[in-house]
Amino acid sequence: MTAQIKLPPNPAALIATVRTLQDAVEVFRMMKDRLGLTNEFIDEVGGLVKGHTDKVLGRSEQKRLGYDTFALFMRLFAIEFRVHIDMAAVRDMEAVWEERKRPSFPHRKPGRVCKKLVDMARPHVIRDFSRAGGAASGALRTGSQGSEVMRKLAKARWSKRARKRRYVAETKGPVTLA
Repeated sequence: MTAQIKLPPNPAALIATVRTLQDAVEVFRMMKDRLGLTNEFIDEVGGLVKGHTDKVLGRSEQKRLGYDTFALFMRLFAIEFRVHIDMAAVRDMEAVWEERKRPSFPHRKPGRVCKKLVDMARPHVIRDFSRAGGAASGALRTGSQGSEVMRKLAKARWSKRARKRRYVAETKGPVTLA
């Protein structure tokens, strides 16, 4: 014998208002009770590990509602969430929205610099690094420029070692350099 399903008189009527994840969990609990479904049945039909539904919808809430479980519960309980504008919240937030700082470049993604800006800044950065004599200036150059700078730096480093070896050999005898 199957249990009687208790749908509301008007299935299109508003059942609940969801503003938080906890509200969504409460809606799933309510629908589970209304439809007369057990946790074991939901685990079996949904392909979940035994006890998963109890950990998500149970009072202990050992697990949080995840994306896949959310979609599964939506399907199993035959419900959908609809979004509409909450006018009371709009009135509360209007002042906050109006006083926000508007971005200088609203079209750009936060944290990303456009390639054109990087290309414009590159010569200035390279010039500043070159003035400081930093070896990092080679890393900022492109292609053959970087290779040329790094080649010169390596040549200077090796020639300095070669001079030191010659000096040490003339004054003290053979020495190994690390």
